[in-house]
Amino acid sequence: MTKIEDNIVYMQSEIAVFILVDVSSSMRGSRIAEVNKAMREVPAQLRKINDELLDSHIVVAPMAFSSGAWWLTSDDKPVDPCDFVWRDVQADGITDMGHAFDLLYDKMTPADNGGWMKGRGGMAPVVILISDGSPTDNYQGSLKRLRTRGWFDVSYKYAVAVGGADKKVLTEFTGLADSVIDTEKLRRDLSSVVQAVVVSASKTASKYGSRTGTKLGANNVVLPSAADTNGEAARYNAAQVNQSLRDVDSRSDSEESYDGDDDE
Repeated sequence: MTKIEDNIVYMQSEIAVFILVDVSSSMRGSRIAEVNKAMREVPAQLRKINDELLDSHIVVAPMAFSSGAWWLTSDDKPVDPCDFVWRDVQADGITDMGHAFDLLYDKMTPADNGGWMKGRGGMAPVVILISDGSPTDNYQGSLKRLRTRGWFDVSYKYAVAVGGADKKVLTEFTGLADSVIDTEKLRRDLSSVVQAVVVSASKTASKYGSRTGTKLGANNVVLPSAADTNGEAARYNAAQVNQSLRDVDSRSDSEESYDGDDDE
């Protein structure tokens, strides 16, 4: 995408934000309602981030998984937040997390291989996993295969642990305990946490992302060298999540202080 500002033309690189949402039966009720509430707000927040970026541009690719996995974009590819409208999902079925990893594997490769990633250069993507339970399929084999994808290797990986989620599994996915956001420890409503993580992770990727890496993937594709900064990025993101939650508190306090009576 090209952005023009004050007669200066900027060529922007895409930052793909993949969001994997557990919609198994254990997410029924308030949990899936809170996820839906958060995701309805995410496009507007990402649009604001894009307005502030010059050399990069965020696109979003949400996926749901339970008994199987499927993408939630109408044209089966990452979309601009301006064009994305979240349609509420329902919770039912088992937790085929491995199937979700397989679907992600298929797309974390260049377009000429049937994927969604750039063939050379580009910026490291973001992958966010939201789950409240343990996988019911052979997720380990699928995760091992997913790790062979260079784009997954250099991605910024985060997980939102809902309720009694298996944090060991989520840490296996992210590779860093600091990248697992535990909703029980934060003692916040799930909607605020999900929104904070998606927005903060997107900001982190735009801050730490690099177009010029030296890591070689399959077929000698040059990948951005994000992996060596992932620990620092995870800590930065955790701070950003907490700041985002404080911002939510500030907005809530402002709304509560206004009683709707404008009479003097």
